[in-house]
Amino acid sequence: MISVESAVDNVYIAASVASIRNSIGRGESLSKSAEAVGLFPSMVLQMISVGEQSGMLDEMFAEIGAYYDRQVDYQLKNLSSSIEPILLFFVGVMVLMLAMGVFLPMWDMGSAAMNRH
Repeated sequence: MISVESAVDNVYIAASVASIRNSIGRGESLSKSAEAVGLFPSMVLQMISVGEQSGMLDEMFAEIGAYYDRQVDYQLKNLSSSIEPILLFFVGVMVLMLAMGVFLPMWDMGSAAMNRH
């Protein structure tokens, strides 16, 4: 059987999960064990507590997961809208450089031809 601690790459989180597992093994509630670790936001702790009291802990975990999915989607949309002007600027600079690379030699040839006469 694989434990959660071995599935997590972060040493601090693995130690926190082990601490929660040990506390639950001693008979403490999941919400109290998670609160003692100090790893989770207060909203998550409240939802875990409500899930324990109502007997619907699995539904509360699903709700927490859905909430954070929405948060990640929202932040990714904000990130892409923040990056868009910067990318547009760099594309404009690249187009300007390409245009200058094409037109400057032509202008130099034209001015050299005009100076010969």
